[in-house]
Order: sequence, then structure tokens, then C-alpha cells
Amino acid sequence: MIEYQVGDIILGEYHVFQVLKGGQGIVYLCKVGLGTVALKTFNNTVAWDTNRRNMFRKEALVWLRLGFHPYIVPALGFLMVGEQPYILSEAIVDSDQRSFSLDTLLQERGQLNNNEAVVACWQIITAMIFVTRQMPDLVHCDLKPSNILVDSSGTMRISDFGLVQALSNPQAGSIPYMSPEQVRGTPLDARSDIFALGAITYELLTGRLAFPVVRPGQESSPQVISQALADLAKLHSTGYIPADIDWRVPSDLRAWIKRCLASNPEDRYRGWDEAQAALAYLARTRSIVLAQPPAYEVPPQLLLLKAFSFFTLGYGSDAWELCNALLDAHPHYKEGQYLKIVMLFEADGEEAQQVRNTYIDQLLATDPHDARFWMFKAMVTVPEDDSSYAYALECINRALTLDSQLADAWAGRAIIMASYHGTLNLASDTPPPPDDMIERIINDIQCAVALNQAIFDFNPVLMPIFIRCWRWRSSPDYALQLVSEGLSRYPMSTGLLLQRADILLDLERFEDAQEDLDRVFALDENSFQYADIQRRANQQRWPTRYGLSADNSTGWIAWWEQASQRERELDARTSAGYDPLTFGRNVDDYVWRAKYYESRKQLDQAIQEAHQALMLDPWNTNLLWLKSTLLATIDYNEEVITLLERARTLERSDFNIHRLYLIILIKHTRFAEAITECLSLSQEFPDNQAHLTRIQHLAYQQRGFSHNFGSQTGLDEALRDANSALRLDPRAGLAYELRGMVHIELGRYEAALEDFTQAIAYNEAPSNAYAYRSNLHLSLGDLQNAVADAELAIEANPESGYAYSIRADCAMLERRIVVAQADYDRAVQLESDLVPAYVGRASIALMQGNIEGALADCDTAIAQMTLFAPAYLVRAGVQIALGRLEEANADLDTFMELIPNPQPIFAVQLAYNRAVCYVQEQRYGEALQQINQGLQYIDRIIPIAQGTYSILLLSQRALLYGGVYQRPHEALRDTERALSIDSQIPDVLVLHATLLMQCDDFDGAFQAVIQALQIEPRHAPALALRGSIWTFVDELDKAHEDLTLALDLDDQIPQAHLGMGVLLTKRGELQTALIHLEQAAAAGLLPAHALIGEIKQAINPTMNEHSIDKLLEIAFEAFQVAKSFEEIQHIVAMCPLIADHQIMALLEEGIQQEIVTEERPLFLQRLQWLRQAIL
Repeated sequence: MIEYQVGDIILGEYHVFQVLKGGQGIVYLCKVGLGTVALKTFNNTVAWDTNRRNMFRKEALVWLRLGFHPYIVPALGFLMVGEQPYILSEAIVDSDQRSFSLDTLLQERGQLNNNEAVVACWQIITAMIFVTRQMPDLVHCDLKPSNILVDSSGTMRISDFGLVQALSNPQAGSIPYMSPEQVRGTPLDARSDIFALGAITYELLTGRLAFPVVRPGQESSPQVISQALADLAKLHSTGYIPADIDWRVPSDLRAWIKRCLASNPEDRYRGWDEAQAALAYLARTRSIVLAQPPAYEVPPQLLLLKAFSFFTLGYGSDAWELCNALLDAHPHYKEGQYLKIVMLFEADGEEAQQVRNTYIDQLLATDPHDARFWMFKAMVTVPEDDSSYAYALECINRALTLDSQLADAWAGRAIIMASYHGTLNLASDTPPPPDDMIERIINDIQCAVALNQAIFDFNPVLMPIFIRCWRWRSSPDYALQLVSEGLSRYPMSTGLLLQRADILLDLERFEDAQEDLDRVFALDENSFQYADIQRRANQQRWPTRYGLSADNSTGWIAWWEQASQRERELDARTSAGYDPLTFGRNVDDYVWRAKYYESRKQLDQAIQEAHQALMLDPWNTNLLWLKSTLLATIDYNEEVITLLERARTLERSDFNIHRLYLIILIKHTRFAEAITECLSLSQEFPDNQAHLTRIQHLAYQQRGFSHNFGSQTGLDEALRDANSALRLDPRAGLAYELRGMVHIELGRYEAALEDFTQAIAYNEAPSNAYAYRSNLHLSLGDLQNAVADAELAIEANPESGYAYSIRADCAMLERRIVVAQADYDRAVQLESDLVPAYVGRASIALMQGNIEGALADCDTAIAQMTLFAPAYLVRAGVQIALGRLEEANADLDTFMELIPNPQPIFAVQLAYNRAVCYVQEQRYGEALQQINQGLQYIDRIIPIAQGTYSILLLSQRALLYGGVYQRPHEALRDTERALSIDSQIPDVLVLHATLLMQCDDFDGAFQAVIQALQIEPRHAPALALRGSIWTFVDELDKAHEDLTLALDLDDQIPQAHLGMGVLLTKRGELQTALIHLEQAAAAGLLPAHALIGEIKQAINPTMNEHSIDKLLEIAFEAFQVAKSFEEIQHIVAMCPLIADHQIMALLEEGIQQEIVTEERPLFLQRLQWLRQAIL
């Protein structure tokens, strides 16, 4: 299957300007004429999936039958480009030509106002009413914001009917919008879609998911999906309705949403009409104008395309009805007449032939100057004899005289000539037509292609004719190129596969030919030409197998003929209910059954039958060969080696036995034996020296990859083997790849780049070489070339997980996190053991707060490759996030054991993780040392990563300076430097604002918070800080709104609880304030302790003494672990009573009497800091 790129033209008229890719689907946004359309199809991962192709066709049929409506995205047609199906639809794009959905709108605005939400729901309901009237039993199954597009006028347009009627799996859909019955997997009706609309409406009004069990699009694995479904089922079972507890949803809308979201379908609106009536009443009470949809006039071109689409899908009656209706309305519409003729060609029989002739003759009578009518007249004339052939040529020549630019007519003339001269017969012994006829056929096809480059896509029979003619022209290489191009368009064409197999046999590329034959058998085991070409392959590939030999006077040719006769008998008997396994128990019968099972891919049974044959005749080299080849297919290497050693002894002159033996040795990593044996056999088989050289080269190459790259000895041996392989074959791409990898480990980067470039030049499949070179560019800081090579790697092999992983690494450095996430997911999907992809995905999960997902990916990576050091570095970050400092330090220690002298970029990450650990362990001086060390490494890492890691380290140092050391002015210098690198990071802006408040610059702090909220309107820490500022200036209502929203978004923010505690204290709500302050105090915020004491004293003055005692107790505990003067300053600020002279004296006495001698200097230092703090 071809995957198009921006700038390509599909079917000669659709100009691709944007490519959108999902997990299995691709959408091409195209310009055509003055309009914009979308072409939707699936990618290579499901191109051979028959069920997926059938579902896609059903989706097209449903979408087409829905018709046209201003509130849905209409399907304009169904097209086949070669064997690849496409759904053509209207493209809904914004002024920047971006596909724009309701989900995009929510991302940009956060939420809609009440009136906008009501109008949006009205349009969605109106569309669903229209849809269900066209198809009463239809259920969309996947209503969600991303499937509701928004056009340039702001109108909602429902899209993606891919799950409609896919009720064999009622759980299909997007989890956050699934109804209870959809989660249970029970039958669905319109009320399930109404439930989804209720969830959408809640999200429109609040900006939050109604059921936040998983973010849409993050259902990345069966485990995640299973857990999310279980969580959603639990929510549904409790009758949870979010609108019940959300004060932001107005009461009337709340009631409407509650009815939509009722757990029991019987309690919801009974259908779309009832839901619309209730919404219309609500709109009237709010004076919201709900306009009726505008009229939608369908031009004849779209009706024609729709009729053709029904015809392509195999629904002739729908196509015929629509085409006749179109011609009744527009009797002289030429395109409609052409389509009617094409449909008439599909009918069989003499009567159909007469109807076709009559209709075309009528059209020619009305317009004898229409070239297409003459072309169709030629095509309807079957060239069975010289007379009919001459008449067909006369008609097609007349068509070309009338219109020499008609590509279809040039193609038609080539087909007429080819079919008359037998060119369509693929059999090798088919006599060629005269040379001048071959030239004329080739010339006509070339003219057709020149006029319409997409002609092969419209006319599948044309490519086989073209290829056959080039073979007759004695140009097998060019014919092979053509057939390969044809298979890129028609990957499941058995005719093209057989043609390529036949050409490959001419070129003696037997293994490639057999691969094509196997694909033919898998696609169509009854292909009548398969047996002929397979027999030719067997006879050419193994002449000693299928020729006469001294041991077997009958010979394998005779055996094959007997087997073919038996197969014909079997086919006849099987149709009468005969069991093939009732054949006899002699050698020939066992061999026949082995071949029978092998042809049907039942290898275990085939091996058993071959074994039984060998038991009867253990010294028959043919049987040894048969069992060996079967075992080799499923890698029973040891037994294969034993069998082939016996066969080599019996028939030393058969090079094919030796050849297979050498390959099995290499597969079994017995490289030295294979190399030695190649040198020995080169004396016995001088005519096969080329084969032996290739095998010897393969042995060196594979041995090179097997060495331990972690040791100098392993690298030296790998380099020797790579050089040996290249001496045998200087154009061996894989050997260059091997040497390039060794050069990287040796630090010879320029040599590695040169080797990878050579690998790309010589490799038929250069994907890995591009990926290796991309990774090297990335390490050297050349991001532009790294991205370009990653794209080329994927283009060369769309199934290479490693290539996607490298492209994801590039996207990470460009901070395109969503793109990186998609590529890592794709990499893991393609290669489940790709460790770097798991580590990269874990890094993203950690950034997004998905701690469980990050830990799972790290554990998977380490389980698959325990020596992959970066996995421990990332997992240490996860352990820190979980508060598991001991485990985090253990992972960092393991990383250092594996890489004692890490590359600068790893050294920076290590310093950052160590610093965070030390901060949480209150080892602030060591944390500061790690941060400063990390900043020293910054200039040595690749430039594009410098900004990211500088910001991390500077922010961490600012936290230390501003919080622990109470040096806010120094901290501000760090945040200002971080913001000069990237001013769009809300967390850094909030930290900067906090420091400005410490310096009494409230105006500056307020501006920084506002900037953070402009970037991320629902950033909880920023809302908490703005609420605190509002509290400070006595704007208590605004403060309450911000702090409430902050806690609603994240109720674990200590600053938000502290701010709410202060606010409620000012309002006199002391009991409630106490709850929030205690949560802040539990998180370590010292000012909360002081306020708690004041509030408790205010509530109960008799508690004064107890409160003071409690406060002193906390102060003393803090004093005993303080590690800096700044911490002592904090203690004095929290509890000034500790500075009392009597308490100071008691402290000094206690230190002298109770503290052991070894620890006494530290306590005396704390006491000195305390005296300084008092001063």
C-alpha cells in the first residue's frame, strides 16, 4: 500500500496538503478544484486485515446512505486507488487549513459559555434526528468532542461513523463517554448516544471530563483500557452524576444533563426528539435563538459520485436507482450516461450484451461525436475473430480521432490488442504476439500513462499487460521493476505476484520467487496458474530433487507427477466427503501427506509425516532433505544439523544440501564452523564460489553483531569481523551498519557517519541505517539531520519500531510531547521488546504525572534488558515522585555502576535526580552542590537540550534559595534566567511570583501569575497563588473563587489550603479554616502552625498554655534536625518564644548534659545560629 506525502497527487486530481495519522487510520486533506476534501483510509498495519477492510467498507456504506445534512460531515464517495479503499468526505478546516474539532475548541478556550453549549447541543441533536430518520436503528457508538468538527462559521458537524452498527463489539468507543450498558457490553440504542451527549455537554460547560477515568486517546494498552473500564463500571454502579455536585452548571442545564446521564436507560430521554424538545424549552427560558438548519442543495456531480461509490461497494441496485434518478432529472448529463454504461458492463449473458449494445447505439445516434461513446462501443465488442477484432479497433481508433487526449481510449486499444493476442495469459509457454504488436501495445499504454498518471489505479488489468510485453521484449529487469511498482498499488494481486515469481525464476532468484508463490497460495489456494509456476520453481530450484538420480530410478519428477495425480484424485474425492488421511502407509503416501500439510501451512503435521517416511527409508537423501527443510522452517536447528550431516555423507555432490547446512550453522551461532566449512567447500565446488562467499560474508557479519559491545575485546573482535565481511563483499550494507555501531562505541563519530551513509547506499532496506545515523546526528546535536533521517527510516520501513523510537527522541527534544508519545506508542506496538521506546515513553508519563504508567514502562524495560542504564535513571525519577527515596538512590547507584563516566546529558539528569533526593532528605547543602555540578555540565550537552535541563536545575536551586536559605533575591536571579530561556512555563512563573511576594513586590508577583494563567487557565498552583494575593489585598470573593477552583483541580496543593485557611480566618469561619490549615501544616508549611495556634486560642482561650507548649514542642523538634542558619530563622519566625533567654539557657544546659560528645559540636553550632537569628 502506498502512503502519500504532502505534495503528492492522488488519482490525478487530489492534491495532498496535510496528512493526519492515527493508530490504524490515515486522513489526507486535499485540494481539488476550488474546494477541500478529506480522503480517509487505513495504514499498512491493517492493510492485509480482511475484517478491518470489511468494516471499512461497511462504514463507507453507512456514511453514504446517511446522505447530506448541514450538521454532519457528508461522505462524498468511496474510491479504490489500486486495491486501497478510501472514503472521500468534505474537509472541515479552519482559516489556517487545520482540521478543527470541538475537542480543539475546548483545548483553546477551556470551556464554552451556557448559550454556546446549548446551541452546540441543539445542532448535534438535530443532526442525530436526521441520521436516525435515514437509518432508524443506527447508533453512532462514538460521540465525543474529537468526532464533532467545527466549521469556519462555528457550526457543529458530526463525523466518524466508523463504529456505527459495529455491535459485535458493543464496548467499542471512547471510554470517558461510554454509557453503563456500553461498558457492560449489552445491546445499545439511541439512548446510549444521548448519554454520550450528556457527558459532552458537561465537558463543554465545565472544561472537565464527566467521567475522568482516562483521557481520550490515552487508552494505550489493554491493561489501561481494562482498568479504565473497571473504574467506569464502578462509577456507573454508584449512580455517580457529576452535575449533581458541580456548582458551575446552571440548575436548568444541570437537570437536562442529569436526565441524559441517568444510569438506567429507561430514566433518560426516550429518543432524540424528546431530548430536543426539552432543550428547546430550556433555550426559550434563556432567550437563546435556535436556528433551523439551512437548506442543503446537492449538485449532480455529488449524486454521480455517490452512485459510483455504491457501484464500487457492490451495491448495484442502490447505484442503479440513484443513476436513473440522476438521468431523469438531467437527461443529457454525459457523466451519468458514462456511469450507466460502466454499470451495464457488469451484467453477464447474451441479454445483457444486447442491452449494452442497444444503449450505446442510442447514445451514438444522439451524439456521434462523443469519443467516450465510441470507446465504450469498442470495449463492448468482444474480439473473438479477425472481423470483430477489426471492428473493435475501428471504434477505438475513431474515439482517438475525436479526442486524442482520452487516456482511457489509449488504454482500451492496448487491452483490445492484448486480449486478442493472448497477452493476458501468464503461462511461461504462451507464444508472444508479433514484435510490432508488442511495440504498439507498449506505446499505447505509455501514451495513456502520459495523459493520466493514475491510469493504472483505474484500470488494474493494464499493469499485467504492460509487464508481459516488457518480458517479451527481453527486459526482465525492467519488467521486475514494473511489477514491483504494480504490487505497491495492488499488494494482494495474485496475477502480479505470479508474474513477479515467474520473472524471478528467470533471474534464478529462487527464494524470492518462492516467497511470492507462498503469498499467492495464502491469498488464493485455488489459483489455476499457481501449480504450473510452482512446478517450474521446484524443477529449477532443486534439479537433483526433481531429476533422475542413481538412488531412485523413478526420480522425483515421476514422483511429482504421481503426487499431482493424487492431488487431483483427492480434490475429486474430498468433494464427495473423502478423508485424505485414509491414504496408505508406504513412503510415497507419507511424503505426499507431508507435502499436503506443508502446502496448507500445517508444519507440525508435515514434519510428523516426513519423519514416518524417514523411519521406513532412513538413508534416502530426498527424505532427509524433505524433513530438514520442514524443520528449518520452524528453527529446530540441532536436529536439522544432524539430518543434513547424514545427507552430506550420503550425497556429497549435492551443493544445495551443503548450502542449507551452512545457513543452519550460522542460525545456530556456530560461526567459526561455518567459515571453516566454506573455505573447505570452495575447493570441491569452484562453480559455486559466489554462493560460498556470500555465506562466509554472512557468517562474519552475524558473528560481528553477536560480540559484547560492552568490552574492548568484544569491540575489537566485532571490528575485525566487520572488516572481514566487507573484504568479501564491499557493498554489504549490514556490514557497514555493524562497523558504524562499533565506531560509535569507540568514539569515532565521523567514521560512523561515513559507514552509515555507505550502509544506506548499499542496503535494499536502509531503514535501520537511517535510524542509526539519525541517532548519531542526535547525539552530536544536529537535530535537523536527525529528524530528516528518522523520517527517511520510517519511509523506508513503516514497520520499524526503532525508527519511530528515534523520531520520538527528536520530538522530545523539540518539546513536541504529543508527537513523541504517539511515536513511542507506535514503536512499542511494532516491537514489543524495544527497550529505548519504553524508557522514552516512561519519561513522558513522568512529565504528565502518570506515575503508574511511567513505573510500568521502566520495569518492562529493565526486565527486558537489565543492563540498559537509562532505564534506571528514569525509574529513579519515578521513585522520587512516589516518595521512595531509598529505591530512587538505589536506582541512581545502579546507573553509576553501569556507566561510571556517563555522557554529559546523562550526568546532568543524574545531578538533577540526586539534588531532588537530597532536598527531600533535607540534605540541602549536598543538593545545592549537585545542582551547581549539573549546571557546569550544561554547556557540554547538545544545544537543543540545554534549555530544558537549565530550567530544571535553575528552578530547583531557586526553590532552595527562596525556601530553605531565605535568600529570595538570589533565587529571583535563577528564575529570571530560567524565564529568559522559556517564558511560557507556568510552574516557573508561579515560582517567580512566589519569590517576588517574598520580596514584597506584589504587583510583579500578580503580573507573573496572570501570565501563567494566560498560558494555562486551569493551572492549580497559579490559581492558588492568585487567590493568596487577592486575600492579601482583601478581595475575598475573588480569592475564594480562585482558591476553590485550585482545590477542585488538585486538593493536594498545600499553598491552596494555606491560602484558604487565611481567607476563612479573615471571614471568621475559624472551624473550617482550621481544617485547611491542618492540611497545610501536615505538608510542612510552617506559617500554618502559627495560625493554627492563634485560631485555637481564639476558639478556646483556656487552650493558650497547651497551644504554646505544642508550638514549643514543634520548634524544639525542628531545632534538633536543623542544618543551616536559614532553617533556624524559620524556627524563630514560627515560634518567637524559643528565643526567650530562659529557654536559651535551658537549651545550652541540655546540650552539655544530654548530647553525646560526638554530636555536641553540631548542637552548639545550632545554638550559635539561634543567637544570631535573635540579633
